[in-house]
Amino acid sequence: MEPVVSIEDVWVYYDGTAALKDVTVTITEHEFVSVIGPNGGGKTTLLRVILGLITPQKGDVTVLGHTPHPGLASIGYLPQHISFDTSFPITLFDAVLMGRYHRPLTGYTPQDKSQVKESLEKVGMLDSAHRQIGTLSGGELQRVFLARALVTSPQLLLLDEPTANMDPEIRTSFYDLLHELKKNMTIIMVTHDVSVASAYVDSIACLNKTLFYHGPTEGALGKLEDVYGCPVEVLAHGIPHRVLRRHEHD
Repeated sequence: MEPVVSIEDVWVYYDGTAALKDVTVTITEHEFVSVIGPNGGGKTTLLRVILGLITPQKGDVTVLGHTPHPGLASIGYLPQHISFDTSFPITLFDAVLMGRYHRPLTGYTPQDKSQVKESLEKVGMLDSAHRQIGTLSGGELQRVFLARALVTSPQLLLLDEPTANMDPEIRTSFYDLLHELKKNMTIIMVTHDVSVASAYVDSIACLNKTLFYHGPTEGALGKLEDVYGCPVEVLAHGIPHRVLRRHEHD
């Protein structure tokens, strides 16, 4: 498969302190990768490098065959924190439509509006398209923001802690949705939710400034000790256990 993201010997410094050290990884088409690691380990920085929002002081980065730059339509991005006025009178439809913004003084086209409907349908929110966004629950909001990230039909989807404020049932349905989306795009997701994510993703990258491991989930889970500095298998609600997604039978 063709590489979607290629990162080689990347170093990033903030005020002389290394945030990423000698990071090298290749992510291919339709791969679903979970990036895990301790707070301050550089996970969000890595996403910003891929987005072209941060230029490494050293190393090479290629995204979809090009040097990354901000605003690339082929990348969808769901950041960790999205601030907005919940009383602002905007519908779900209009909030997602803003993701199709072109340039000043240019109106939205019928294709733009068609893409909004398609994106809302993908995340299961089309029936609520004309609700005011301030009336939504946390899980519903994340689906709307995901729809906005999908509205440009990206080849690469970047997610930064997308399930942080979801209850377990909503979180599982969200991962089911991402598993379906993977058929049409590559997904890189930063998360602390190791136990559930490991049941859905293809591979795990363990990042603590340096990338310790990148590969299939079974092998990566055994390497968590290298990142966190203590014996870890899978932790969920304080109890070590492993979660396996339900297998489909013929």
